[in-house]
Amino acid sequence: MIRTRRGYKHRVDPAAFGRQFGQTLQAIMNGIARCGFVVVVALFGLAAFPVGASDPFNQSTTPANLRPQTTFERFLPLAVAGDSSIQHLLGYMYFYGEGVEANFEESKRWFELAAQEGDARAQRNLGLF
Repeated sequence: MIRTRRGYKHRVDPAAFGRQFGQTLQAIMNGIARCGFVVVVALFGLAAFPVGASDPFNQSTTPANLRPQTTFERFLPLAVAGDSSIQHLLGYMYFYGEGVEANFEESKRWFELAAQEGDARAQRNLGLF
């Protein structure tokens, strides 16, 4: 250590600095190599879909069991089973037209079901109708 006006200054060991720099450089090169591998794999994956191919999630051609479910489709069975928070959510979705066509009668019906189960938010929303 060398004493200076501002305090102590650590003397740099050139050999240790070289080793540390080499390790850092090696880590960077490994990261680039991994990224390059990912890019190559991604390009081969994209090449599997021919240009001009239809959208794989096109709802008109993809069978219903293969396309991703909408939020409404996932929550409807839970709401029918009696989950009050999901019933409230469906009421909200129908009221604002989130994922379904806006329908105030359906919204009110779901809010009523949730309110009967004791959901305070549904009771409040039902009171605003």
